[in-house]
Amino acid sequence: RRQRQMCIRDSCKSSAKKVKQKEGWKTMDPTLQKLQKILPSPLFFLLSEHSEPPEELRMRVGHPVILKQWGRCALTHLVCTEDLMKETLSCCTNRSFYSHSDTILEGYISLPGGVRAGICGKAVCKEGRILSVKDISFLSLRIPRPVPGAADPLLNLLRTTGFRKGMLLYSPPGMGKTTVLRELARKIASPPYLLSTALLDQRGELSAGLEDCPSLSVYLYYPKEKALSMALRTAAPDLIILDEIGKEECAGLAECGKGGVAVIASAHAASHGELLARPGIAALLQAGMFDYLVGIERTGTKLSFEITETSNLC
Repeated sequence: RRQRQMCIRDSCKSSAKKVKQKEGWKTMDPTLQKLQKILPSPLFFLLSEHSEPPEELRMRVGHPVILKQWGRCALTHLVCTEDLMKETLSCCTNRSFYSHSDTILEGYISLPGGVRAGICGKAVCKEGRILSVKDISFLSLRIPRPVPGAADPLLNLLRTTGFRKGMLLYSPPGMGKTTVLRELARKIASPPYLLSTALLDQRGELSAGLEDCPSLSVYLYYPKEKALSMALRTAAPDLIILDEIGKEECAGLAECGKGGVAVIASAHAASHGELLARPGIAALLQAGMFDYLVGIERTGTKLSFEITETSNLC
């Protein structure tokens, strides 16, 4: 057992060294630099075979690893064995599964650089409560990266309003909501605007790559409803930005409206109708929390926006 743990540790740490020895590698993509400390060698080598890192990597025991790039998925030659899954989980948890048990019960592991691993397996439950997760058989790595200019049309719209209007982005999963929010935060909290911006990042994804924004206060790993309350009381923000709002955040967002703080947020929905069918969000719209609804569509590398003023909704 001890020998196996040492092998796993060596596999995690040796990826970067081996890739540097690989012929033709003179510079390494910044995203790959983040991943070299997270992934075991077989997965890292798989990614290094491609010209740029994927946006998502999916593993299911007994099946080929899948890479998703610009909305398209492809099978690879690497098959996910039980050993490879165990190695990957060991690397992702820094060989301490227990220290990540709270988020594992929620179905994910937060990793450096804004990478998030979604996981599932067999849940051990009691009285409807998940006590532990074992035999993890599926893992999905979401890999963030900057997309300069992705949010420019929305930034221009907010600028014309003096950054005092709220905006709710919506789309199905994987269309780029988090990327757009990240780029908005980058621009708004940096020169020439330098607006005081509170970024609520419960899962460690949204703030990835925003270390150089001087006017950004990041509430990292706080429960969103608590971070909302704290930001309003102590940070005096001009704007609050958060991802994937649910019913827990809706009450706190209503308080933002009373305090005159604009909110830019996102939610999962495929259409206006689906969005408005969610009682919490419908209540926020009725209260005037959001002035714009922004539907996001993606075709390859291109994002497009369908912008609706909420004052025009029936």
